[in-house]
Amino acid sequence: MMKTNLLFCAALMIAAPVMAMAQSTQGVLVELFTSQGCSSCPPADAFLADLTKSDTVIPLALHVDYWDYIGWQDTFAQKKFSARQRNYAAFVDDHMVYTPQMIIAGAARIKGHDAAKATSNIAASHSDITLTLTRQGDQVLIQAQSPTPLPAGILVDLVRYHPKSTVQIERGENRGRAISYHNIVTSWENVGQWTGNRPLEMTARATGDAPIVVILQRKGPGAVLAAAVLK
Repeated sequence: MMKTNLLFCAALMIAAPVMAMAQSTQGVLVELFTSQGCSSCPPADAFLADLTKSDTVIPLALHVDYWDYIGWQDTFAQKKFSARQRNYAAFVDDHMVYTPQMIIAGAARIKGHDAAKATSNIAASHSDITLTLTRQGDQVLIQAQSPTPLPAGILVDLVRYHPKSTVQIERGENRGRAISYHNIVTSWENVGQWTGNRPLEMTARATGDAPIVVILQRKGPGAVLAAAVLK
């Protein structure tokens, strides 16, 4: 009896790490370009908060810095996010950037706050690529497979974000308001490229316990072929 109990305990010890391992999930990538200094942005920020409740959407808030001049410096803004938005605009020969703006799956561009249009575009987006992420200590294993060969040069980007933060805004257009922001991007780095003619398997450094998002995207930035999150 004791031997059986010992074997049962040993089996539990072996199985526990496997059972506790987090699973990544795929979803439609939604990028919201926003700013704490923009009075038109809070409704879009609230819509993004609602999207975080969905298991089929990966919503990310990228705070831009070009509103800082009006008196309030966005505490989450990074120049690279402003540059990313401008690159999206240049890719389709658009000479203006808008705040707020949502870009869905790297393709649909929604200016201002239009929840109905965003929801429709999210529902119409899909991916044939299987993308999975697995934590391995301070690294993440990235694996992807496509049912058909893809053109070479697909970007593999790794994103980290902070799930939620509330900011008391003291100056600018939103002066006196306390606004909650969700899925605030803290870093966005390219970690490689995928040839597209064979399954992808690579590792990338991902220290800390912040959620990990991996994005497979055509250069441009163009269409997002797949995105997955590991929380």
